[in-house]
Amino acid sequence: MRQLYYTIQTLLRGRGSNVVKTVSLTLGLFVGILLFSQIAYEFSYENFYQDPERLVMLRMRNTKDGIPEKGYNYGTYRPAAADLWEAMPEQVECASLTSNFFQATFYKDGKKLEDTPMLCVDTLYFRTTGLEVLKGNPNDLALMQNAFISQSMARRIFGDEDPIGKELSVEKMFNVTIRGVYREVPRNTNFPHEILLSDAVLDWGYGAGTWGTNNIYHILFRLKQPSDVDVMNRRVQKAVEQYTDPHLGESVVTEYSVIPIREIHRSQPDAQRKLLIMGVLGFSIFFVSVMNYVLAAIASMSRRAKMVGVHKCSGAGEGHILGLFLWETGILVLVSTVACLLLMYFFGERIEGMLGARLADLFTWSNLYVPLLTVLLLFVVAGALPGRMYARIPVTQVFRRYTEGKRSWKRGLLFV
Repeated sequence: MRQLYYTIQTLLRGRGSNVVKTVSLTLGLFVGILLFSQIAYEFSYENFYQDPERLVMLRMRNTKDGIPEKGYNYGTYRPAAADLWEAMPEQVECASLTSNFFQATFYKDGKKLEDTPMLCVDTLYFRTTGLEVLKGNPNDLALMQNAFISQSMARRIFGDEDPIGKELSVEKMFNVTIRGVYREVPRNTNFPHEILLSDAVLDWGYGAGTWGTNNIYHILFRLKQPSDVDVMNRRVQKAVEQYTDPHLGESVVTEYSVIPIREIHRSQPDAQRKLLIMGVLGFSIFFVSVMNYVLAAIASMSRRAKMVGVHKCSGAGEGHILGLFLWETGILVLVSTVACLLLMYFFGERIEGMLGARLADLFTWSNLYVPLLTVLLLFVVAGALPGRMYARIPVTQVFRRYTEGKRSWKRGLLFV
């Protein structure tokens, strides 16, 4: 407690410099926490599925004269799910087809429902993805007239009422009956949905898809082992050739492969550029703010050196001196953290608009380690560097005037 008392007295005497330090730490924490949390959010895409490392998606691209296209097409053909499962039973545990090609407008009692992204799926969708079914039998999705909705949509539309048996209008063309409720998916997914319709809707609207027609389906496979990804990629091309000819003329061939669903988002060029920019920007601003705090703390060494000497004359060791500066840094970091929370509270909408994600999604329990580690890293670096330097000041310093030397490294810090 004596260290805390001395720390508070020191902070009260240096109010001006403490304001500068707090502003620097606040800005560094604010930007660092947001950008590092956003990076963790981007890397956690599709992690909510059961055993996501075993869930893969079929993709294809054309190769002309041996030169492949740069990008992949993740929309493939309807029969691929059943046919490739049959061709590779040693690797595939289950297969399902989905599609977000058709996005309908839904109505309840004639009132348009907002924010209702949808997927068309087959009866094996829940078994393949592992999403939790709270109510209902997935086999009901075999019929075009049935639908499943997420738990959040059920609460939003029906409140405390049981949604089972209720009807919704699809584009005011036909009605679907809600037969089940499933646990909602988070927003960090490439395939968001609040309602699931039967894939029979696609047959009704676009005709039954075949090999070579209607490449509007996402084909999902649940593998028996994560290592089966490589095995399946070695075999999938020959398996496809059992059912269709992948040659499009003399020089063009359609190549098929699978990719773990978690890697789809970060394999896209735009996502890679975004992660790189956020990483460089976040680290740079965070590093500069920490070094700015360290420089401000060291700049006062000539003034505080005699105080350290007095403490050492009174019996304080290097550990006690280091503890004083850790207490000081801890209090300033705590104040800066509170200031960050206030900034996020008052400017939440603007922050969400710039990041393209909700703060509630960034700071989930699974991602909460990111801001905590950011704060801890700031505390350790900002407290330990100047603290160690002050702790090494000799006790004889109390008897002579302190003069600074070797300023080149300080000018380097100032330049940064």
